[in-house]
Amino acid sequence: SLRSVYTSSDSAVHDDLTVLVREHRVGGVHVFGARRARPDVLLNPTYSRTALGQPLAAASLLNRLLHRGARVDLDALPEVVGTRAHRAVAREVSERSVTLIRDAAGNVPLRTPRGGSLLYLSILDYPSGWGIGAPSRFAIPELRARWPDVTAVELSDRTPPADVELVRAAAGRFDAVVAGVFVRTASFSGRMDLDEDLAAFLRELAEDAAGRGQPLVVVLFGNPYVVRSLRGAPSVLLTYDYRGMSEVTAVRAVAGEIPITGRLPVTLDDGLPAGHGLTRPAAAGP
Repeated sequence: SLRSVYTSSDSAVHDDLTVLVREHRVGGVHVFGARRARPDVLLNPTYSRTALGQPLAAASLLNRLLHRGARVDLDALPEVVGTRAHRAVAREVSERSVTLIRDAAGNVPLRTPRGGSLLYLSILDYPSGWGIGAPSRFAIPELRARWPDVTAVELSDRTPPADVELVRAAAGRFDAVVAGVFVRTASFSGRMDLDEDLAAFLRELAEDAAGRGQPLVVVLFGNPYVVRSLRGAPSVLLTYDYRGMSEVTAVRAVAGEIPITGRLPVTLDDGLPAGHGLTRPAAAGP
């Protein structure tokens, strides 16, 4: 079957597609009218080997309907997409969505002096498939712009246990620890959580940090439900995203450069109901 979602502002195209779906019995196609769709959009199409008995028959007909009369001025795109105004809106959305769900030790904002040493842990669900670029590629330089003495280490489900234990043993040498946890919710990935060994490592690290009075801040990039496996983490920030802007926003929040006002849109766990969120005013930098 052909599976997709189609939005159209053209009633004739809408009718043609409806007939196509009904007469050819193409399963999984959803046709919606959208008055403001310019140009018309076919979202997330996937084709099987048995559509109409000819793999691309339905796709070819759909594409002819979609592009009938559609014209896009490529030279004008920079004027209407990705402008400074758009980036400002995206930045505001990113900053207002950051949610502080735990801060038992009062580690946010991080009060480590500029001359202090930071251990930054970039913890990945798995190392492959990061088409947008390496995780933490923005967070690390942003942290170093505020705390020059930053040591960055990447851990994933492929990291040997001996190396993970070495990181845990060395963590006590630093004035503070910031852990960026990147967990995606990708279709067909077969997983939506952090490797249990890495989750256990973070829980143990939290115990170690509490015992020596060391600030530890965990920032969750992507799937917020990962917090269920990190019950011992004293300070946890959510960004709901793992792209570059969310990394910059998270560092600014940890540094106290922006206010933290986000609220949970859903219930994550006992004690973390929808609407929960700790607030922090913007403070002076390190």
